[in-house]
Amino acid sequence: MDKSFSLSHQVFKIMEQAIITEEIPSGTELTELGLSAKYGVSRTPIREAVAMLEQEDLVESTGKKIVVLGFSKQDIIDIVNVRVAIEGRAMALAARNITQEGIKELEDIIKMQQFYISENDSEKISQMDSEFHYTIYKHCGSRVYGKTLTELHRKMARYRALSVASKPRAVKSGEEHLRILEAIKAHNEALAEALGTEHANKAKQRLLED
Repeated sequence: MDKSFSLSHQVFKIMEQAIITEEIPSGTELTELGLSAKYGVSRTPIREAVAMLEQEDLVESTGKKIVVLGFSKQDIIDIVNVRVAIEGRAMALAARNITQEGIKELEDIIKMQQFYISENDSEKISQMDSEFHYTIYKHCGSRVYGKTLTELHRKMARYRALSVASKPRAVKSGEEHLRILEAIKAHNEALAEALGTEHANKAKQRLLED
């Protein structure tokens, strides 16, 4: 792999995560020189990383300055609405296509999620929440659904982390995950789709309440 591309991709992922979590807030002005010093790389991978961030509509380059766009409240609502529209279908596809190995992965994730809920470890709860969804997307048998939902879910990282910071919400989310898992294990496509759509809708409601 080209070393320059590898470095640029690493910088892109680091900056993308920082923007999604608002470690780098919307409206922040950056420069190639400043980013080069911050990440300890030359300006070429910085320039390439910024170009990738522009493709994701996360920054806008105006010559010498790079302005962070981030996500507006409406962006997040739109992301959630798209997720509500297709999440259930991905769950149904997982119920149809998942292997025993995939089911075992989900069972292990649920066990870890329940443990971290009991420990009130919000960071790990959020991590397990992501792993649960990513594993379903991975086993749904559709690259389009899988990739689309993985990207949408990842872009909501900060908001999901805030949601599971509340233990009652984390408990409810864990219970919803368990019901989805049981439907997938039973290869009940209709039930998995209904529960997946309901789960996405509840996530939307929680977001609108905040």
